[in-house]
Amino acid sequence: MRDILFRGFYPDEDGYSKTFVNGEWVKGTWVYGDLISIPNKNYYAIMPQTAASYTIQVIHATVCQYTGLKDKNGKKIFDGDIIKHYNGCDIKEYSVDTGRVFFYPQTMRYLRTSTLFPDDCHEIYDNNEYEVIGNIFENPELIENASK
Repeated sequence: MRDILFRGFYPDEDGYSKTFVNGEWVKGTWVYGDLISIPNKNYYAIMPQTAASYTIQVIHATVCQYTGLKDKNGKKIFDGDIIKHYNGCDIKEYSVDTGRVFFYPQTMRYLRTSTLFPDDCHEIYDNNEYEVIGNIFENPELIENASK
């Protein structure tokens, strides 16, 4: 059984990250924990797993769920992450592919886009080798650069 875990971006001027939201860069911090939908409000909050007495309001558009998989370095892979997929192909230009991880509700699976084959999306599996190189919020240029 996989861990149910979410992350969201908390906008804070003292934060150590910058995230691209609604056309502008926002400073803040990534928060990890359980997702809480606040009744009668238009926002989500994360309750850190280390504390059960408070929640942190996060930017709705940045909420991502953990896929249950880890990359080759042991880093958790979340929806919205940008990953390298090592294909094990002998042809150098096809041996590494880059893509964005996303949840596809029609099949209830996590897929990744492909810069090598832009019309295809592939399911991510635990027996493949991936490496998280960023996410679509902090590093949107990684997808743009990879497709050139």
